[in-house]
Amino acid sequence: MKPIAQLARQSAETLQSLCIETRGRGDISGLIQSAHGDYIEYSQLRMLRLNHFSDSSDVVRPVFPGAVPFPYLRLLSITDSYPFADDVTFRRNAATLEHLDIRLERNAALLLMTYNVFTRTSHPRLQYVKTRIVGDIAPYSFATSTSYLNLSLGIAPSAAVRAIEGLSSSADVISALSQFGRLNSIQVSPA
Repeated sequence: MKPIAQLARQSAETLQSLCIETRGRGDISGLIQSAHGDYIEYSQLRMLRLNHFSDSSDVVRPVFPGAVPFPYLRLLSITDSYPFADDVTFRRNAATLEHLDIRLERNAALLLMTYNVFTRTSHPRLQYVKTRIVGDIAPYSFATSTSYLNLSLGIAPSAAVRAIEGLSSSADVISALSQFGRLNSIQVSPA
């Protein structure tokens, strides 16, 4: 990962799109912080796709207090484990983010709640929200389908397009949605 991170840092002022995939214990903190400790800002980056697969839950995830590496993102996709222990990927891009695809695994869910990343009025341009869990709900700290949907629907509540994946059946979805009152525009599609 180090050569890729170095190349990305060297292109930080012009890079518009970045897709990174790591396996195992790949450390992607080099994208955000140089070996000298300086934080990097990707001022032209509009699309960031991170697929950071980690088969271990005891991996120490880095934190970056004060770093604002992606202030102008329009598309953010984190399709596997959230690789950081803070909200660094969400800092100062609430006004520009339009598309979010995130796996709500335990760390990501706790982080979104702890840092209060999404509020009812934040992220006014966010129009596409896709959330997913993989496997049973319980391992991801969601006791019920309703608690998962509560977090998922709390991300940009006025988004025009929303995809929610990972519930075990359409019956779970319909039952959980009934807890939220009248949501006339929501349609449930079989997987």
